[in-house]
Amino acid sequence: MIGAEVVKIADKLLAGMDRSRRCAADLLELIPLRMERVRGHLQDLLWDALVREYHYLGHQKMVGCRLEYLVFSAERVIALVGWRAAALKLETRDCFIVWTVVQRKANIGRIANNNHMLILPWVRVRYLFSYLSSRNIKLLVAD
Repeated sequence: MIGAEVVKIADKLLAGMDRSRRCAADLLELIPLRMERVRGHLQDLLWDALVREYHYLGHQKMVGCRLEYLVFSAERVIALVGWRAAALKLETRDCFIVWTVVQRKANIGRIANNNHMLILPWVRVRYLFSYLSSRNIKLLVAD
């Protein structure tokens, strides 16, 4: 029953969003954008609902350490960005970095995987992806 209630709340959050009005603008017209870390139950439900509805892979709850951000233009959500902890062992990465087991254990916390970058389908802004990527890296270091 709890799962069904959560889906109902998420559906209400989606229904309350203005998804009919397109956002087609020059990036400079939208700046400053607000990138807000997902905190609290309602923001988490909104994040999950948007990913479930619009991400081509659908939604699976991220496990482990993660950071999720909602991107706002004025008060309207236009994008989502999600990061999670790096895999503990990944041969190609570890060979590229050329680190020892001791170095990997000491520094693995400095690596994050960007596992979600979703610009909502009604948003058409050239260079938005690049802008969000660079801005989010700065936030990620701080968070």
